[in-house]
Amino acid sequence: YHASGNPLIAQTARLHWAHIRRAMGAVLQVSGMRNSIWDEHEAIAHAIAEGDADLAETLSRQHAEEAGHNLAALLSQALESRPTHHQQGDKP
Repeated sequence: YHASGNPLIAQTARLHWAHIRRAMGAVLQVSGMRNSIWDEHEAIAHAIAEGDADLAETLSRQHAEEAGHNLAALLSQALESRPTHHQQGDKP
């Protein structure tokens, strides 16, 4: 976060780190996604290390959008597989 030169990024990350970790943990539990996620992180880190801000920004945006889609899909699957609870008096 410090390498970005934007102190607001570090402040925001500190505020939301517990939620970010929980979301990352949920997605990383799906083994099929784990390798590609770390590959994306590696590419972002490499772009930062090379000083290619435009590439780092593009890769970061793509990663964040993909992460959002993946998390939404996992949450939808979890909701769909959750047993339904009937109200009292409803027939099962």
